[in-house]
Amino acid sequence: MTLYYILFTQNIIFTDKLNNMRYFDFNPFGIQSIKLKFNCIDCNNEVESENIYIPSPDYSADTSRESQADEDGYAVCSKCKKDYEISIYVSFSGGDGYIQELDEETPLEIIENYDYELDAILSNNHFYENFKNEINKISDLNDLNITSEEDSKKERDSFVSAYGMLLPDELIETLRKLLYTNVITCLEAYLSSAYINTVISKPQNLKKFYETFLEFQKEKVTLSKLYELKDQTEEIAKQAMHKVLYHNLDKVNAMFKDTFAIPLPDFSKLTRSIEIRHDIVHRNGFTKDNELIIITQNDITELIDITEKFVSDLDIKINKL
Repeated sequence: MTLYYILFTQNIIFTDKLNNMRYFDFNPFGIQSIKLKFNCIDCNNEVESENIYIPSPDYSADTSRESQADEDGYAVCSKCKKDYEISIYVSFSGGDGYIQELDEETPLEIIENYDYELDAILSNNHFYENFKNEINKISDLNDLNITSEEDSKKERDSFVSAYGMLLPDELIETLRKLLYTNVITCLEAYLSSAYINTVISKPQNLKKFYETFLEFQKEKVTLSKLYELKDQTEEIAKQAMHKVLYHNLDKVNAMFKDTFAIPLPDFSKLTRSIEIRHDIVHRNGFTKDNELIIITQNDITELIDITEKFVSDLDIKINKL
């Protein structure tokens, strides 16, 4: 067998694979991942791909081509075990991709999986009412007369009679840490929903966000790119706002001031509580000096009061916009 013959036959195989590709396009903006459904070319069984993550294009690139990001995925037929390689490409012009070894005419269903966390934020138009509902539940749980092994026999017997159980001290400590961290979670949920929904509620707010958002000021945009991005401004802003860590109150304060000319109410006490929450979540309840964090019922009550006042004062300012 000659080298020419080997190269010739390999080229035929390679060319054949290129010809057997199912190309597709999709709108990548606002979606988190996609799944592809099609019938297997070998056994006609329905095939469903894995979830394929949608990468973010490089918005600082000068051209659509240079902004392109890619991601690979696969699908396996559950009946005959044939596997399919999938590639997707995303630029600020849109998204496309192909499935190898699948005929071009094969019917294809693209299932778009949206970012449900962002969807939840965008649908949370009653952000203050939702905050109050959740914080009240935490307060009710904190107010329960949970008895421990250190309580008097009378208190313990009364609690067991009413609720049928006695909580060990370590479970009470865990419960209180959970309640404490959930207060900060409620605060973050309010801040993200309030900021994002207020920005997109009026064109002038969205414009101001683009003018002042620090990450956007680093971007270089050519005139040719402006036209391609003109219909995607709101989606790009939503994604950028969603990525913000809303427990970083210094950054959030700057965003509220820059976009709405509204500074956050005093958050010095909240900052310390956020640090405690960080240690509970990321250091398993210990400080960086390896000291155990103890959360009392009064600690939770105080944090709830501080957070409620902070959110109430801010919400009054937002409603005046």
